[in-house]
Amino acid sequence: MALPHGPGLNPWQLLKWAKNPMAFYEKNAAHYGDMFTLRFPGVGIIVFVSDPADVQALFQVEHEALEMGDKDFLACIFGGHSLLVREGQTHRRQRRLLMPPFHGARMRTYGPLICRITQQHTTAWQRGRPVVMQEVMQDITLEII
Repeated sequence: MALPHGPGLNPWQLLKWAKNPMAFYEKNAAHYGDMFTLRFPGVGIIVFVSDPADVQALFQVEHEALEMGDKDFLACIFGGHSLLVREGQTHRRQRRLLMPPFHGARMRTYGPLICRITQQHTTAWQRGRPVVMQEVMQDITLEII
């Protein structure tokens, strides 16, 4: 299967992504669509996927059918024990341990907690004052976890 289209190899891409990942992503998504390929010098090839149906399809593919390549870069970001860098039996075992809390009824019980924490963070916002959403979302996520 061929990789999705994306910009060619450019030594500045990694720096641009590191400096402002969302702006870099949005620019490429606007140009190439919901799925595109980036080639980072010294890191390798990363395929970005944002359409929910495509993400769901990826999670339904047998793990062995996906070519992960060198995962050192992901390990540097997420840690060597992250589910994102595990393979084979270890990946399956860790995924089975993580999945029960993220299913239907269990997720619905988290709803009121998520709403309460989000409201606590947003009540301090003032009209006309900028909010850095990435920081807010990180704070909310960490508190929920």
